[in-house]
Amino acid sequence: MPESGEVRLPLTPAQSGIWYAQRIDSSHTVYNIAEYLDIHGPVDPFLFESALRRVVGETDALRVRFVENGELPEQLVLPAVDFAVPVHDLTSEPDPLGSARALMDEDNTLPIDLFGDRLFSFALFRVAEDRWLWYHRIHHILLDGAGVAMLAPRVSEVYSALTAGSPVPDSPFRPLRELVAAEQAYAGSEAYAADRAYWTERLAGAQDAVSLSGGRQHLPRKVIRRSEVLDAAEAEAIRDIAREAAVGWPTVVVAALALYVQRLTGTDEVVIGLPAAARPGRTLRAVPGSVSNLLPLRLRVRPEQSVGDLFAAVSAEMREAVRHQRYRHEDIRRDLRLGREQHLVGPHVNLVLFDYGLRFAGHSATAHNLPTGPITDFALVLDTRSTGGGLRLDFDANAALYDESAIAAHQGRFLDLLSRLSACDPGTPVGRLDTTTAGE
Repeated sequence: MPESGEVRLPLTPAQSGIWYAQRIDSSHTVYNIAEYLDIHGPVDPFLFESALRRVVGETDALRVRFVENGELPEQLVLPAVDFAVPVHDLTSEPDPLGSARALMDEDNTLPIDLFGDRLFSFALFRVAEDRWLWYHRIHHILLDGAGVAMLAPRVSEVYSALTAGSPVPDSPFRPLRELVAAEQAYAGSEAYAADRAYWTERLAGAQDAVSLSGGRQHLPRKVIRRSEVLDAAEAEAIRDIAREAAVGWPTVVVAALALYVQRLTGTDEVVIGLPAAARPGRTLRAVPGSVSNLLPLRLRVRPEQSVGDLFAAVSAEMREAVRHQRYRHEDIRRDLRLGREQHLVGPHVNLVLFDYGLRFAGHSATAHNLPTGPITDFALVLDTRSTGGGLRLDFDANAALYDESAIAAHQGRFLDLLSRLSACDPGTPVGRLDTTTAGE
């Protein structure tokens, strides 16, 4: 249930990291999280706005305003916030979808005032008689990826009930204070100490991460993206070799990225960044908020190592990292005494493994996230949502380190490597797998 009155709470550790990074440069937009739902059917704008207002009323994190108590930031959960839901009818435009994307991109590149009364925005775009887009942009300090993923199903549920004239099911969301309390309890727990010991030992002596660009990592001003959708047959090939090697199929993609980075940089080991929800337990998974973490996967890739052994090593590394996912990346850096110019992880691989499968008043919807985020180097986003059994791979990069041609080249090489990896025998030495394209 939402809070009924104003509630003052400290920030979670994840929020604190974002707060201070954003305060250093308030013009940065890397902490904007934006996506749109392509609804394949008509939408009633009045009922949709009613659904959004109800969901915002249920979601403490969306009714937060930030204040400073001395030098310490705090968050006030307000009983209500005011917002508008603009409706854009673009059906008369030559390219309605392109016009909608341009308006979304413009909004998504606007800096957000952390002291403002509202750190999110919604909009509806009508692009055809029976096709609408619901756009939402939310600052990462309010919600992480897992938190954003809670909103769309609830909006779908509420809107569908309102459209049918049916009772709206009770909200599944828990109060934000429960998430904050859980973070405070963890900080003084035995689990915290065990997690700290694990990461200190696991990352002792780790090398400074390198960039595929050869440049120095830093927060981006702009993120560029190239996307590719693997069809159902290509996705099934990945699942087939994963089953043969007795690992989860996302392991194959992470292993392919580790092999690719090692081969191109020539380093003895690579440290891949793996974003994690950091929400163990059912209760925490019912609280929209911001607690996500970045896990360092330290991997050695040797030419004589078999593909199956590489998969097993990557799978074990991912499993252990997830077991210790709540210990903050910032704290790991502090424990390792890394300087500001030292980077613990190189490229990231972000696994979006949930499938919305949403219907708005009976009409299906396809999710599209927009490129943004604190991508200091390069990120591979594996998105399983609404791809008809296939997989979408988004190649996101810091525009100051990569141009379009460089990302296109990396995309082509990586996809070829992933295809070879999926088709080979697990006993094949990884040194036999080429990382150049047929054209090269």
